[in-house]
Amino acid sequence: MPPPSNIQHLPATHPATRQRPKSPERVLAEAEAQWLFNEEELANTPSIQDGLSLAEERSLRAKGVNFIVQCGIMLKLPQLTLSTAAVFFQRFLMRGSLKRPRGDIPKLHHYTAAATCLFLATKVEESCRKMKEMVLAFCRTAQKNPNLVIDEQSKDFWRWRDSVMNEEDVLLEALCFDLTVESPHRALFEMLKTYGVEHNKRLRNAAWGFVTDSNNTQLCLLCNSRTIAVAALYAACRYVDVSIPDDKAGRPWWERQHVSLKDVRQAVEYMLANYDSTANKINGITASGGSEGNGSVYAALATPRAEGAEGWDRVRSASPFVPPVGSERRLSNTSSVGTKRGRDERDVGTNGDGEAGQENGDSKRSRRRSPREVEAAMEANGVGTVQGEEKASVESGNAKAEGEVPGVGNGESRKPDAALAPDPEGSEEGTTPLLGQPGFIHFVTSRITSSPLPFPPTGSHIVFRTTSMDDDISPPASPVLESRPHPQPSLTWSTQLALTPSSLTPPLPGDKILLPPSALEALLSAASNLSADIVRRDLPAFDPYNSSSYSTYRAAEAQFQDQKQSLPYPLTFRLVNPGNGRVVYAGIREFSAEDGQVGLSSFLRGALGVEDDNAEKVVVDGEEKEERGPMITIHAKQLPKGTFVKLRPLEPGYDPDDWKALLEQHLRQNYTTLTNGEVLVVPGGRASNGKKEEFRFLIDGFKPEGADAVCVVDTDLEVDIEALNEDQARETMKRIAAKMTKMPGSEEGSSAGGEMDLFKAQEGQVLPGEYVDYQLPSWNRTQPLEIELEAEDGVEDVNLLISPFSPTQQSKPRIDGYVFAELEGRPTKRIRLDPSNVELETAEALNIAVYGFAPEETQTNGHAANGTTHVPRHFTLRARHPDPKEPSLITPQTSDIPPNEGDVRCKNCTQWVPSRTLMLHENFCLRNNLLCPKGCGQVFQKRSPEFTSHWHCPHDSSYGNTPTSHLQHDTFFHPSSVLRCPDCSTSETFSTLPTLAHHRTSTCPGKSILCRFCHLVVPQEGDPDVPNAEALLSDMTPHELADGARTTECHLCNKIVRLRDMDIHLKNHDLDRYSRPPPIVCRNVNCGRTLDTCSHSGDTRAGTKMGQGPGNDVGLCSVCFGPLYVSMYDPENKALKRRVERRYLQQLGTGCGKTWCNNEFCKTGRTSKGIGAAVSTKDAIPMVKPFLDGLLQPAGQGQTGLHFCVNEQSQKRRGMAELLAAEDGGPMGKGGFSLEWCVGALEAEKGHLGEARGWLRNWAVERGEGRRG
Repeated sequence: MPPPSNIQHLPATHPATRQRPKSPERVLAEAEAQWLFNEEELANTPSIQDGLSLAEERSLRAKGVNFIVQCGIMLKLPQLTLSTAAVFFQRFLMRGSLKRPRGDIPKLHHYTAAATCLFLATKVEESCRKMKEMVLAFCRTAQKNPNLVIDEQSKDFWRWRDSVMNEEDVLLEALCFDLTVESPHRALFEMLKTYGVEHNKRLRNAAWGFVTDSNNTQLCLLCNSRTIAVAALYAACRYVDVSIPDDKAGRPWWERQHVSLKDVRQAVEYMLANYDSTANKINGITASGGSEGNGSVYAALATPRAEGAEGWDRVRSASPFVPPVGSERRLSNTSSVGTKRGRDERDVGTNGDGEAGQENGDSKRSRRRSPREVEAAMEANGVGTVQGEEKASVESGNAKAEGEVPGVGNGESRKPDAALAPDPEGSEEGTTPLLGQPGFIHFVTSRITSSPLPFPPTGSHIVFRTTSMDDDISPPASPVLESRPHPQPSLTWSTQLALTPSSLTPPLPGDKILLPPSALEALLSAASNLSADIVRRDLPAFDPYNSSSYSTYRAAEAQFQDQKQSLPYPLTFRLVNPGNGRVVYAGIREFSAEDGQVGLSSFLRGALGVEDDNAEKVVVDGEEKEERGPMITIHAKQLPKGTFVKLRPLEPGYDPDDWKALLEQHLRQNYTTLTNGEVLVVPGGRASNGKKEEFRFLIDGFKPEGADAVCVVDTDLEVDIEALNEDQARETMKRIAAKMTKMPGSEEGSSAGGEMDLFKAQEGQVLPGEYVDYQLPSWNRTQPLEIELEAEDGVEDVNLLISPFSPTQQSKPRIDGYVFAELEGRPTKRIRLDPSNVELETAEALNIAVYGFAPEETQTNGHAANGTTHVPRHFTLRARHPDPKEPSLITPQTSDIPPNEGDVRCKNCTQWVPSRTLMLHENFCLRNNLLCPKGCGQVFQKRSPEFTSHWHCPHDSSYGNTPTSHLQHDTFFHPSSVLRCPDCSTSETFSTLPTLAHHRTSTCPGKSILCRFCHLVVPQEGDPDVPNAEALLSDMTPHELADGARTTECHLCNKIVRLRDMDIHLKNHDLDRYSRPPPIVCRNVNCGRTLDTCSHSGDTRAGTKMGQGPGNDVGLCSVCFGPLYVSMYDPENKALKRRVERRYLQQLGTGCGKTWCNNEFCKTGRTSKGIGAAVSTKDAIPMVKPFLDGLLQPAGQGQTGLHFCVNEQSQKRRGMAELLAAEDGGPMGKGGFSLEWCVGALEAEKGHLGEARGWLRNWAVERGEGRRG
């Protein structure tokens, strides 16, 4: 507990003596003095009194400060805020206990107390952050996961939030509401400027680092802030060998700061103890060690020397401070932000092979000394051993020679003997090494950056950035860090697994594999070992004297704990088939295979040459249990990023529309790697004949050169497509030229298609097996629509296909994917669409395709198998709205009513003939004509070709008159084999093309849709055999259901809402909008305010809810009523009427004097509007009387408006509101907004017209809508 105050209060019976007011510096010094303790009090804190050991208590303090630093890095808080939070934390632990409650102070976890201190420090230092951001940083730091996603409605979020908010009061009471913290950083910077050394980067960074590192200790409880700043500057001066001149009286510079050398030396030694107490192991890896197991890379003099002794005066200079020329050049050109060469000369003094470097051009090399020799030399000089440090330097592979010690100031590397020897008297200033100096630090191996960096540091240059865990919390790399190029270690892991049979392996795309979960555990273990190796390699690359060093060290340590379980991205593997020696590279899909097995895609099976026939039975207890495939050896192999690949087509004639889009999409979705010498199969789109194309390429070369495979993830890949040989190139060009002659729009090819309308028929031609696509963008949606296709010369193999173009139907109609079709073998085909058809509800247009049936099978590239040339079929396509009174032409109309009186129907040909000639007609008709016996009603001449080719389907009621129509019917409705969907893996089979087309336009996962959330054309996804119930109920596709799970912020209430719930959320806003009461406009007709003050969030009663209502019954806003307010008792409002009358008379008599005034009851306003000049009191009283009589009348019952002058802004708002209210027909129209809503919108948006319109759309009720509820 802090000692009682030394201030003696006078007895209450004596009058207080008049005292001189204290200066602000004196007040701050006294406030800081109550938080200063001695060593005995620090060893008897409340936590120690409750049973916590001294070491445990200091460890928890360090963890709490480290928690503050980590959270500050995530929140990007300034260093002064973090220092203030650390001081609050150290002070709080002098009043509260971490073991059990004490008085009114409950027991707090050190993380919770640290979080509360940081929250309070952000307020004190005016660097506030949102509570949501702070709680998120607390959760991430506490769980050591910088990418942790925390829901605002989760228990963890609210537990942290409530804890911090509740314990803020506890912290304030424990600190006695003394939030005054004098930062040593400010005092340090003032001293740097005072002595003119603020531009010395090494001195400034070292001093700042010492001050920052002192936050991790209890130094703020031992010394005041100025003493800490002086000690940090003193230590920095000794480190960089800089002297600060004495004053004119010969006093040392620290005495000019009113600090004694004894206090400085005590603070410096306490700082050094902080470095000495650093653990010997960093993340489980030995960094240094001494002979007694407590070694360190730092050493300090065990016995302090007397004041004024040699060594402590090293930072003094009797002459004015002038930096040495060589030292200044070294600081400016080859400092810690300089080149690698300068760093090696200054800090290391060795080359990359570990040999000692040249000394200022001297070619002599220092002999490397063993750690035992260095230890003996240091013991001979009375300095602590650094055996562990030298061992760490040797074991970690540091480039520094073991026997060398860095020079100071001039960048020279000195030999150990000279460095360990005491400095002789009269030595030249600026050349004294630190090692061996009394009471100071001995720098050997460690180096810490001046800003938090990903751990461990690396010198590699990455062109394409890969998102990692450090990207969210690490600021940009500080230029102080000097990266050393090291070969990047790679992940080492291998195993041998049995191949899972293809029947048990789910379909895998491209080069994907399935590994068992045990492989993931092994990979994580290997990644942890790899991180440990990197730490051993890069740990000596830190400098403890740069700014924020200790904080950075702790940050790097915590980040390593997170990174050691992270895997490289992307994971790539080298697969080897031991049976034939084939090798291929692959990427991972999932870790879901059976234990001891691996699943391969069809591409990898073919590349490795394995088949299911090679599987062997596994015999367990004499019984055959399962099949086991051949063994596959798998190695983890990180591949270089590919920049170039050469592809050679295996067939001539490849000519897609866009190679770039085709390859880009296929590689992105299916491949992680490309292996040299393998065959890449790329599926293409549909050709003009409706068939899907397939392109096969040989992979023949990469860049970087010499690689067997490359990674194609997160890289820019240049692709060169080159023919295998000259013959293939000629054949390709020949086929492309032949294809161009039959391109759509050419004389021999199909028509180009395009848009059509209701007023003009479209004439065209189509080749068999091809499509001509049209689009009908608009029609009368309230009337039936009829699409008619008429083929010339009675051709029956031209078919009509229609699909609506809507968000759920994006594909053009094809024979195996359409919504409406007419496939009967008749020359004229019609499709009638009623306006009530559910498929047309969301249709933006109609896609219409004319398809020419092709009896011959076509190749992949669209060429006929037998080489015959197809003749185009000519057609006429028209769309129209049929007359409702006309009989439908689609369904034949039969009637028994004779067209003429006396006509009868022939029983053979069913024609109407006169009754007088019936006998002659029947004799001729029965002799020459034949009625179809199958009941289709068609009549043929006996022995005619039409009767011979007439056919009836035995399976349904279809019929036709040509062999082509018969073949077309059988192809469409009775295929020779069972049909399967080519776009999905459904187990359902289809017996006809119409059923397949219905599947592909309804439940097929491959159906293209326009996602309402990502606004991209994507497959709808899902399982066609087991439909998603939630998707069906929500009227969404499975893709939209998954994509809609993403969250966004509502633009009205700023709540986080899922995308798929946004429509319902906005409808709730509409219900609130309909029930929201309209604003009440100020009764002053010139005022642009409301009585209750509208808010930006749409609340029309915001001011009243906050206690800022009008405060009167007159109907004036608080601003207009202010001049009329008096504190006298006036129950009958007589005085109020007199004040209103006086206000009117004053305005009419003298005016307000504002040139912009438009008030009709103001002399100035009347003059500016040209109404007239001043009005006399005699004439003004009758004008004012009606307003006084209706002053207190309720609205709608004789209440009149008032006319008071207002400021220019309010008057402009009222004018703009009247203009807004007059839009869309004004009060007599059905749209627009009323005046009160317009006034409220301009008030909420501070008079901005554009934003006011948005406010009206979001929160106001239109005239036609009316208020509901």
